[in-house]
Amino acid sequence: EGYFYALDSAADTSSITKWRVPLDANSFSGVAVDGSTAFIATMEGTLYAIDITNVDDSANPEDRIKWTFHADGAIAGPIHVENGNLYFGDLGSNVYKLNVSSRSRSSQDSGVNSSDGEWVFDAGAWVWAAPVIEDGVVYVSALDGAIFALDEATGSENWSSLIAGQIVSSPTLFDRKRGDTRERALAVPSGEENVWVISVIDGRELGVFVTDGPV
Repeated sequence: EGYFYALDSAADTSSITKWRVPLDANSFSGVAVDGSTAFIATMEGTLYAIDITNVDDSANPEDRIKWTFHADGAIAGPIHVENGNLYFGDLGSNVYKLNVSSRSRSSQDSGVNSSDGEWVFDAGAWVWAAPVIEDGVVYVSALDGAIFALDEATGSENWSSLIAGQIVSSPTLFDRKRGDTRERALAVPSGEENVWVISVIDGRELGVFVTDGPV
């Protein structure tokens, strides 16, 4: 419906809604919460930071909007929150890192600010899956089957790889064991079929788990 709702889980259905904030379009992103702020994005490409303190106060819910950010395309995938930063992709083929603490309502229409550690990366195709982050590296996957390892601080590319099929669901980091050898790897699901195992060091293919169907 294009609203962000605060719902009372203990109430009956007639009084379940505490308040709602109107958005500029419908939302596929789900809600990410960090402390007293909820983040939600829309298919119009707008990301909202919404104050969720004093949840029983239903007066002027639109005043709960702390700031907004406008991406180049619709934001359909999940928003990842980590260490005061937001990581997400859009259907304009971009991946973003935003610094939560540096943003306020006075800068709600500003672009990406590199001086605050923010960046944008062109993945070359729609980015639907949520980024995965570990040890200063952001792993981004795109709808054309591309996977990128980006420097978390700068957004620069460390390596890229390509699997067969679309990537809709996020990869999973795990320890791959072969005898006495253990190495960190990504399990990357394909929308065509199979799960591809990719090295986090250089993006080379380590193996494939056969599913005989899309993942």
